[in-house]
Amino acid sequence: MDFQKKNVRNICNFYASKWHLAVMLLPYLNKQIEKGIKFETILKEDIVENVEELISKLNLKQEIEEKMLNINWSKSKIEKEEQIEEFMNNIIEKEKNITIILNGENDEVKNTNEMINKYIQRNIKKIKQNDIKITIISCFKALDFKENVKEILNNYDYALNTSGEHKIEEVYNMYKKVISY
Repeated sequence: MDFQKKNVRNICNFYASKWHLAVMLLPYLNKQIEKGIKFETILKEDIVENVEELISKLNLKQEIEEKMLNINWSKSKIEKEEQIEEFMNNIIEKEKNITIILNGENDEVKNTNEMINKYIQRNIKKIKQNDIKITIISCFKALDFKENVKEILNNYDYALNTSGEHKIEEVYNMYKKVISY
């Protein structure tokens, strides 16, 4: 199994509003937190109030609720490669299995993803040696992107929606992945 498939997973998500994003993320987080997965965020839109209000209305285990509320749902100031480097170094020093949630407009998510992927390529040996698993959930604000959805989907194997994580082809049954050689 090649490194990228074994150690790095890329999931996409499209959301219409902050509420929509919170509603899609929280059930997924609930399941993943129960499995011991840790979460970090790089958010271009603050969703603290949405997450807090939604959590207050759900019937969650106290421990899960606390872990969800301890995730940083505030707008991030991480925008430069040096900041991504520091952010990623802090993560892989402490965690073996981490999920990073990104949100924002197409260009913002795309740029952050590129910087994270550059970091991963520069640190591939350390990530492999320590068997670190990184999942990146890229949440695109659906009302703002101008590019073709197929172009975005081609960079991902999985999609996250209100029913959970699925292979792209299961969610977008008209989609056919374009493989470039």
